[in-house]
Amino acid sequence: MALVLRPPHAPPPPPTALLPKPAGSWAQGGSTNVVFIYASLLKDGRVLGWSNGYDAEQFGGAGDVWGTAAYWAPGNSSKRVLPGCGMHGRLPGSDKCASSFCSGTVSTATNELLIFGGHRGDGLGTLKRYNHAKRSIETVAMQSHRWYPGAVTLPDGRAMVVGGVTATSAAIYGANPRYNNPTYNIYDPDTRTFGGDQQDMSEQLLHTFPVSSYPVVTVLPTGKLAVLSGNTTYLYKKCGHWRYCKDGRLPDRPHPPWSSPQTGTGLPLPMYPPYNKLELLAAGGTSVDYARTYSTSASDKAHLIELTAGKNAAWRDVGPMPFPRVMGDGVIMCDGTIMLTNGAQAGLAGWCQRAYNYTFTDGRPPFQCKSFCTCGRRFNYEPSLFDPVTRTWSKAGSVAPMKRPRLYHSSAILLPSCQVMTGGSDVTADNTAEIFTPPYFDKGPQPKIRGCPDSLRHGAQFWVSYMSEDPVTKALLIRAGTFTHSTLFDARSLWLRIAGNDRARGRIKLKLPISRAVMPPGMYMLTLNTAKGVPSAARIISICARC
Repeated sequence: MALVLRPPHAPPPPPTALLPKPAGSWAQGGSTNVVFIYASLLKDGRVLGWSNGYDAEQFGGAGDVWGTAAYWAPGNSSKRVLPGCGMHGRLPGSDKCASSFCSGTVSTATNELLIFGGHRGDGLGTLKRYNHAKRSIETVAMQSHRWYPGAVTLPDGRAMVVGGVTATSAAIYGANPRYNNPTYNIYDPDTRTFGGDQQDMSEQLLHTFPVSSYPVVTVLPTGKLAVLSGNTTYLYKKCGHWRYCKDGRLPDRPHPPWSSPQTGTGLPLPMYPPYNKLELLAAGGTSVDYARTYSTSASDKAHLIELTAGKNAAWRDVGPMPFPRVMGDGVIMCDGTIMLTNGAQAGLAGWCQRAYNYTFTDGRPPFQCKSFCTCGRRFNYEPSLFDPVTRTWSKAGSVAPMKRPRLYHSSAILLPSCQVMTGGSDVTADNTAEIFTPPYFDKGPQPKIRGCPDSLRHGAQFWVSYMSEDPVTKALLIRAGTFTHSTLFDARSLWLRIAGNDRARGRIKLKLPISRAVMPPGMYMLTLNTAKGVPSAARIISICARC
């Protein structure tokens, strides 16, 4: 027996240090019924998602392969909708299904979805217009085929589709340049007409091919457009009813091309009054160009650029992020911070044919993928949070990790509850949702909106009634999300002017900007923030010229 001698009155050994509890929490969101490769927030707060048309095949069963659309809402069972061709619509004048997979999508102030392009056959050359009120899809022929295009709502309420390729999967190194589509086209939802393919963006889109798909397209408060493709940033200004002409080129991001399939994430930061400054965050992607292998490390780099700075525009390093990330999915949060989730720390976006056995930490049995498997490795489970005010990221281990890998063909979308829903990942055949409750709810009591308008016009002043234990000091508008392939179309947020704050009666008077370039027409979530930084659940408001 060994005897351990201590000096008199020796202090006891120190207790084992406890690691701080990761911030936020995850909960199972139940079945989404189909793989939510796409996720679009509707006016009633439900999320409409759809898959790729291979749904039954992916799960190894028989049944309706094309009926791959479903509504999902927290606490309610998911319900399949649109039997037959589902969200894919039918080709004009035909009973044959078109395709809404691999498309670019925007929503309108009237609760419709405009879905540009597709995946297979003639479906690549169609616009699908989904009317939520009627549960109907109208299919319109476009002037050219588009796979993986960008899309954006213009200040006048029309929508633009940008780039993409004319053949499925023709957007990787080695692809034939003849499949490049270096044009854009404008669609008017009021007259149901296209303006025709235009060539004004061809310099940029020819230069960046083939790492040019799903370009990030953002409306500047001046009315100009910023298009980010590859690692380039070009500006365009309106030069006719159907045209936007080149108006200069900003510096290239000091990073390998980060469009698909070397997929990084690009999101504009919240704007402040007088709304004359717009910054964009570009994060992740692959660490090197020509990324073709599973072993290619993802990038932990992050950069900011002020798109409105003109000749003074420059990319600023705001990395490293806590984790490298490719195929990351970005969300603008209810307190103005940015969340990056999903994706991997190596590889690239796409389907690979090497079989892979996935394991899960939530009790789901392993899934053996035999084909159409992930091209990523070292999966990301922990989200990263970016604070636009301090320009800092959360630290590794500081945010609660999710239970399931969300890889290629995943989605992430902000809910009216100010929680985040993640879904999808067809490479893991995942038809479930997970719900992230952000750490801002731990800062204090949550305010509650009691009443606000359902629709507004630009420049409106309006009262919002609320209940709150702590003073309400801020109000944030966030564009309702339409999401797929690591792209949040029409991403937008702005802190509103406060014209009056009657705390005794629990109401706050807010003012919308007059400019439609600052706030393009559409559906926006309104949330109130307390002085402690706790947001209320949001209300969805339609903002348009004839609301």
